[in-house]
Amino acid sequence: MIDRETVIKGLECCAGQCNYHECPYKDPCENANGIKQIMLDALALLKEQEAVRPIKKDAVEITARYVYECPCGAPLLIEQPYCAGCGRQVKWK
Repeated sequence: MIDRETVIKGLECCAGQCNYHECPYKDPCENANGIKQIMLDALALLKEQEAVRPIKKDAVEITARYVYECPCGAPLLIEQPYCAGCGRQVKWK
């Protein structure tokens, strides 16, 4: 799992807001692969925040309260704004 604070510190160093020797990515400003890794990690963190669409469960699986589930597998109440399992926002419409 990508550490949010590490990515933030790396981006701050690339933006000149800290000493490049403090960069957790091992001086990425002098290394194209380091810069690429910071960008990939930042993209992964942003994608983790994307809203997910609920999955309607089959009639056999339906319980009295849960009719939908998150892609992570956690059950969802109808119109529940966030998944209790993964924390992602649920896109109902």
